[in-house]
Amino acid sequence: MKKSLILLVLPLLLAGGCRDDNRPVTPVAGPPSLEDLVIANCYAVRDSAEAYAALNGEYPQDFPDYWLYNPFTGNLDEPKPFPAFNPGGTTYLSYHPGGKYVGYLIMGFGETGEIFRLYRNCSLVAFDTLVTADCYTVQAASEAFAAENNGVYADDVGVDATPAGNTITDLLPGDTLLENPFWKALTEPVDGAAALPGSTGYVDFKDASGTAAGYTIDGLGAQQTIITIRKFPGQQF
Repeated sequence: MKKSLILLVLPLLLAGGCRDDNRPVTPVAGPPSLEDLVIANCYAVRDSAEAYAALNGEYPQDFPDYWLYNPFTGNLDEPKPFPAFNPGGTTYLSYHPGGKYVGYLIMGFGETGEIFRLYRNCSLVAFDTLVTADCYTVQAASEAFAAENNGVYADDVGVDATPAGNTITDLLPGDTLLENPFWKALTEPVDGAAALPGSTGYVDFKDASGTAAGYTIDGLGAQQTIITIRKFPGQQF
């Protein structure tokens, strides 16, 4: 009898075991992709910026001491304080329209372009707006230059001067170059077309006599030209 009972129970145990072994198995996550690591870098920068703000009452201007690895290159050079479109790059842009750093924009880039974005109190449009404002400020300085120079515009931004001794740079607010909203450096405007993110370019327009009779001012945003202001001979604004 005992033997029969054992033989009866054993198949049930085996069948139960088979049912347990065939239950759906939760797949084990594989290693993170390179883009996953870029996104993780963005969050790390965000956390660092928020911790800084909690202690200082405003966000950091930038992160000069790079401490994150670029997952694509393996280089310890992230984040960057300017739009870096290289694969694996992490960009941190601080926003301070009123002089205090009240926000930030963090962008992460994959193999073919931007893949992730975090922001506080601003957006990419906000930075482009600051570039646009720089362009209009340079336009005002250019017109002020011509008003002092018998209607002739400047050949460049920092050398050509009016009879009163003013260059375009001298006629800007504070008598100094404007800040590039992306790089946070006093570099604008530049001679020639804008070539770097946040830059404002100035190119004079020569008439048939070789006199500077107008200009082109353009502003470059994070990824493309966002504004172009042209003044031709006889044109009124």
